Amino acid sequence: MKCSKCRHENRTGAKFCEECAAPLARTCPNCGSAASTTAKFCPECAHPLLAPVNEPRFTSPEAYTRGSTARDPTPDIANAVHKNLREAREADSLTAPERYKHERMK
Repeated sequence: MKCSKCRHENRTGAKFCEECAAPLARTCPNCGSAASTTAKFCPECAHPLLAPVNEPRFTSPEAYTRGSTARDPTPDIANAVHKNLREAREADSLTAPERYKHERMK
């Protein structure tokens, strides 16, 4: 059976595409019988079947980042680096007893 989404040829009786994992068979909402993914009408009761919608998951980056609380970590990293450099400079300028006292206060 050929997948209607990616056109991969799958083995007969497969329920999902081996290539893209799309479902290969649908069921009729009226009688519950199996129908192929390309069928427009149920083969048992002739009930109209809705065509599957093949829309892309996301149309643009804004579509999946809208409302995101993610922020740029660069300022935090830069502040941490500057703090560490300041502390290292302070530690270098201290005498041994002052350095010991400074380390214990951290």
